[in-house]
Amino acid sequence: GRRVTAEEAPDAADSIGYPLVVKASSVEMLHKSEHGGVYLGLSSREEVCQALNQMKDLSETFLVEEMVKDTVTEVLLGLQNDPQFGFSLTLGAGGIYTELLEDTSVLLFPVSEDLIFLKSSGVGVGSRRAILKPW
Repeated sequence: GRRVTAEEAPDAADSIGYPLVVKASSVEMLHKSEHGGVYLGLSSREEVCQALNQMKDLSETFLVEEMVKDTVTEVLLGLQNDPQFGFSLTLGAGGIYTELLEDTSVLLFPVSEDLIFLKSSGVGVGSRRAILKPW
């Protein structure tokens, strides 16, 4: 996906391809969908322009992303650089499940690929500690 202005978004959408998602991009807005800041399944340049018009007061920039279908889950993924502790990686169930499940992990770097897999393998699979098979 791409972070773009409203003027750049239609061209970005054309180059990414349809269907796609357009989201308001604002650090002040934790839950974009609750503010009308997420439009899913847009299938034309015209629909992108309509969505941008609806979100014009929410943000100056927007995320234009490929629409992924048949997903297993949404994932919360964050990277932070704390002055005292250094880099950390936050993993958890994403979307509306972030607060509902309250099941996130914060990993301090350096972190192994195995630990990342272990901490993320149960994300959004029904049970908080269910293992998502890697095959």
